[in-house]
Amino acid sequence: MPGSRIAALGHHQPSRVLANADLERIVDTNDAWIRQRTGIATRRIANEDESVTDMAAAAAAKALAASGVTPAEIGLVTVATCTAIDRCPSIAAQIAARLGIPAAVCFDLNNGCAGFCTALACADHSIRGSPPPTSPASSRTKPTCGSSSR
Repeated sequence: MPGSRIAALGHHQPSRVLANADLERIVDTNDAWIRQRTGIATRRIANEDESVTDMAAAAAAKALAASGVTPAEIGLVTVATCTAIDRCPSIAAQIAARLGIPAAVCFDLNNGCAGFCTALACADHSIRGSPPPTSPASSRTKPTCGSSSR
């Protein structure tokens, strides 16, 4: 039975930083309350012109460049997100087009927190079933907090 391995990883973070102090001005909270419950001091926020697809494609491009695999060798592109704006075309198909991947199976998994693990498991099962190289990616954005929610 063929095995699978992670050949390379890629990541992308939006440039905009939102600190707990910034949240104090938006909602009824404070830095100590947030840190005590979550350990979070800052988070990255996508700009209005930065989509889930843009972020996932940037991460996938870095992984592809570091992998030593050509776009033509990729046989599967999976994306795990629960924040896709459009259902069709899938984010995975858009990433394949942006990276010049000519003939891959492409699909999105509607999955949030455990999405990368789910995409990775799907890729692993695909490789074990037939051996195309794969490119799992995970991307999501959080909705903006309302004025009265924590």
